[in-house]
Amino acid sequence: MGNSEIHFLSDINSRAAASVSRSCALNNPQRIPYQQIRAMFGGVLMRLRQYLHPLAIASTALAFCTGAAFAQSTLFGSPVPKDSAAPEPMSLYKMFAGKSADWGAGSYAYFAPDGTFRAVNEAEQSLGMGRWYVTTNSKMCYDAAWMWRQDFNAQSSEVLTCARFRVDSNGELWSTTGSMAGPWFPFSAANMRRGDMVSGRFSTLYSSFGIAPRSTKNN
Repeated sequence: MGNSEIHFLSDINSRAAASVSRSCALNNPQRIPYQQIRAMFGGVLMRLRQYLHPLAIASTALAFCTGAAFAQSTLFGSPVPKDSAAPEPMSLYKMFAGKSADWGAGSYAYFAPDGTFRAVNEAEQSLGMGRWYVTTNSKMCYDAAWMWRQDFNAQSSEVLTCARFRVDSNGELWSTTGSMAGPWFPFSAANMRRGDMVSGRFSTLYSSFGIAPRSTKNN
């Protein structure tokens, strides 16, 4: 990781933060259907499907949160707005720290203020654990090991997911998990709750996997 990518989280771990995590939802406020997500991000999702459980696939859609009208008119996103600028890293940290995200279909993620990341889907018997952080060039990343049941065994895969952010002249937040070329989508703050909705569920499911406890790795 280069100098522009040094973890901003290390500078602010000790600061309390009111925060807003994100999940994909329509403004009505119904969630974007899975079929629509596939249409929008099919290439990425299908590549991930080759080696990841659906919980990990769902996590990659975190950055693609759009309003209903926008989703209907510009399904495949747009270039980055010309009048946009990168938000302050501290503002991104405050948007995520200390909140739980409802990703839909029984999936939840928690972005702890100390940088711990956890996700769980009880219905799918899958979970994720790792670290999340904000970089100095306004990316939010989570580096996690994803575990799920398959053929009576616990399978796992580690994935780093990063989302870029921009703010346009109207104050609207945009995001992409691609390059600066996009595609970019408006970023909605729907389906987020203050507090930890995950750790209790996570601990119960984790212990049922019958594997030794492990600590999340430091970045």
